[in-house]
Formats: sequence, C-alpha cells, structure tokens
Amino acid sequence: MRELTPAERSLLRHLMERGGLRQPDERWLAEVKVDDLDDGGMGSYVIVEPANQGRGHLSSEVEFDDSDGVKVLASLYVDANGHPCEVDLWKVDFSPLVTLPLLQRGE
Repeated sequence: MRELTPAERSLLRHLMERGGLRQPDERWLAEVKVDDLDDGGMGSYVIVEPANQGRGHLSSEVEFDDSDGVKVLASLYVDANGHPCEVDLWKVDFSPLVTLPLLQRGE
C-alpha cells in the first residue's frame, strides 16, 4: 500500500467532481492508501478502505493525452455505497503511462 501522489489526488478530485460525488477533505486525501493494479504500468489503483463494498459501478470518466501524445481514459468506480473504490487508467496503445497531468477544477 502507498499514499496518493499529488497528480493522483488531483485526478481523483476531478473524477469525483464529474461524478457528482461529495468532495473528500484534504486529510482523507493525504491519508488514504491505495494498491497498484497489475495493468502493465498504466497507473490503475484500488482505494484501500475498510468500508469499501467491492467494485460497484462507473461514476465518471475523463480523457487526456499522455505526454507522449497517446490518449488515456481515466475511470472512477464506486462501491455499492457510492464510495470511490478504484481508478482505472487505460492508455489506448496499452503502453505504460508516462505522466499523469495535474488537473484543475472545472477542466
């Protein structure tokens, strides 16, 4: 398990906003732990929360270009209780993610 990087925190906030979820406080974002998924280096992870009730449904998505110009789709999944439980990153050519952008609110 590990902490979120600043770019991962930014992306999670952005995806939660797009999905209409209550924004997490900074303390939760600083303390939440994640486990990387075996996705070939594309950057997907699960949010480790004792309350998580498994992967439920897609909440929101955002598309961006990696720094090498390849499209990336980031998807937020929530559990049965509506809590964030997984961020899935899929790079269309299946190559490893080079750079996760710092997204600003409203992008």
